[in-house]
Amino acid sequence: MILSSKMSHLTAVVIRDHLENITRVLLQTGVMDFLRTDEIPALRDGRLREISFNENSVRLAECRLRIETLLKAADLRPLIRDDVKEEGTLSLEKIEKMVDALSNEQQGFRDRQKDLQTEINRLNDLKRQVNLFGDEQALVERAQQGSTGYSFLFLETGSVAESSLEELNSALSPLTTVVLETVTSGGRTHCIIMGMKRDQEEIEKRLASVYWEKGPLPADAAKALSPDPGQNRATSDMDQRIGELKKRQEALREESKEYIRGKSQWLQDTWSDLRIRELNLKIQSYFSASESCILFNGWVPADRREELDREIRAVAGENCLLEWHNTAWVKESTEGRVDPPVEMRNPDALRPFEMLVKNFGIPAYGTVDPTVLVAVSYLCMFGLMFGDVGHGLVLVLAGLLLHFRARKQGREPTSLFMLIAYCGGAAMAAGVLFGSVFGYSIFPPLWFNYHAVVEGHSSGNDAIASIYDILKITIWFGIAVLGTGIILNIINCIRERDWINLIFNKAGILGGWMYAAGVYTAFYFVGTSYRSMPPSGFLIIGLGVPAGLMLLKEPAAHIIEGHKISFKPGALMNMVMEWIVELLEVFSGYLANTLSFMRVAGLGIAHVSLMTAFFQIAESAPPVGAFVILLLGNALVIALEGLSAGIQSLRLNYYEFFSKYFNGTGKAYEPVSLKSRLGGSSES
Repeated sequence: MILSSKMSHLTAVVIRDHLENITRVLLQTGVMDFLRTDEIPALRDGRLREISFNENSVRLAECRLRIETLLKAADLRPLIRDDVKEEGTLSLEKIEKMVDALSNEQQGFRDRQKDLQTEINRLNDLKRQVNLFGDEQALVERAQQGSTGYSFLFLETGSVAESSLEELNSALSPLTTVVLETVTSGGRTHCIIMGMKRDQEEIEKRLASVYWEKGPLPADAAKALSPDPGQNRATSDMDQRIGELKKRQEALREESKEYIRGKSQWLQDTWSDLRIRELNLKIQSYFSASESCILFNGWVPADRREELDREIRAVAGENCLLEWHNTAWVKESTEGRVDPPVEMRNPDALRPFEMLVKNFGIPAYGTVDPTVLVAVSYLCMFGLMFGDVGHGLVLVLAGLLLHFRARKQGREPTSLFMLIAYCGGAAMAAGVLFGSVFGYSIFPPLWFNYHAVVEGHSSGNDAIASIYDILKITIWFGIAVLGTGIILNIINCIRERDWINLIFNKAGILGGWMYAAGVYTAFYFVGTSYRSMPPSGFLIIGLGVPAGLMLLKEPAAHIIEGHKISFKPGALMNMVMEWIVELLEVFSGYLANTLSFMRVAGLGIAHVSLMTAFFQIAESAPPVGAFVILLLGNALVIALEGLSAGIQSLRLNYYEFFSKYFNGTGKAYEPVSLKSRLGGSSES
């Protein structure tokens, strides 16, 4: 967990007859991070060539993604098969034809939904125009005038034979229209016809087909109007029709899903088959071949070496040659050497913090994986800046809600969601230490009352009496983080046998020596009320001696590398200037790095100060106003301070902690397995 996996390199030659079986074994075990043959100078041979494939990986991927789209439309997720069976018997051409047929059926459902949506949009347009008139009375008055005064709305009054009323509605139903009946007299029903201006010509043709007679409404038409001001039967009718159309849309959507669910078994099996074919092609793309043999090579974690060796021999028997090469932790600059990939082995609980490390870089092979230490330092920093049980609980609930919502929707949750929940837990733990729940001191603090210190009251802890004491806590925390970084750098240098940086680097033995002495000197000076420094003997041993030894860095490097030391004045001057610059970097750099951790206290104080300000504002407001102020104030603090605390915790890890030891030049271990990411895939 602290150190990445040790890797072994395999070079294998297998009789070509075992190609498919070997491919299946390599995919099933899923532990090899393949290298191409031409990446290894010793394996380059003009007699070797790439293997030709019978299938097109692009077509396989396209077909698989189309199946994923069909499954997603039915709220289904492609299932990851845990074993590698024989590939399906269907050819890619037949699968494509079947997928085409399913896609055409789905397109039919979508087209019908689209037609319904078009009608809904047209009805909404008509409704907006009708609403411009106000209530029904105003609509009739405007219709009686014979002109709407609006360029988008067609409005006409007239009558139709009572026996033809149903025929009128049937004729206009394909168009976006509303027929508003008023009164019936003399065997004719008087109506108001409403539609969009763009459909006027077609509406008039259909009206003529049912012997519509254009004319004013009779005087007693007002009796049919709604008695309630503001009511409008036309808009009510349109609302009802829109509701019915939406129900039909939903019914079509469910019918479409059920259709796909009925084919889900075939879709799932075919998706798995295509996925395995793709992965097989990916593995075989790394193979080189002669007339009778295939050759492949790559990296395998040392603890999986025996398993892979056994599985390959079980398939190929004596018809294979496996050559394993152990890799030392030392990274030697040997010509033609390919650095091993880095497998960061952390439990699932630490994946959010592994994500933070990978965002900065992959640690170099053989060096420390800082995920565990990042988890501790990040959460401690966040808690010190955002210590409140209530605010932390909100973050925990938000993170878990986002996490489980993503799972419910069939998506793989991002590590960010659990990181938010972890930060909330750290804030809750710190809130218990500070006795703070949404800014209230509901229970006595286990450590000290942060709010009381900021407000100038007793904190309940004699050791924490003022803001300066809080600043001192964060400085000591920073010293611990930087000291850990120096220790990790020393470990990395020993593992890599980088003796120059081990001794002379600013985060090496001499740099750590000076930093420890500098910390003691600073606290000694402050402890004497800024009146005196430590004894001169200590200053000479603690600061002078390591500073002088750092002058030997360049001569020592020349000796180790076997180069001749130059004593020319120019060379000596360059050596002295580099020494002076490096000393300035040590003293100013460590001072700035240490004081940078005061931002942890600064944001913690800002968090408390904002809550105090909202409490003071709420005191001058009535009860309801005070509740609203505190509710919005807490929401603002959670959003702004939570984001600031998260960013600053990350910054301090990256630029203060990582800068001491982290070498992000590694390459991630990416074996080809059933869990491999494929282009455009939805799998995790």
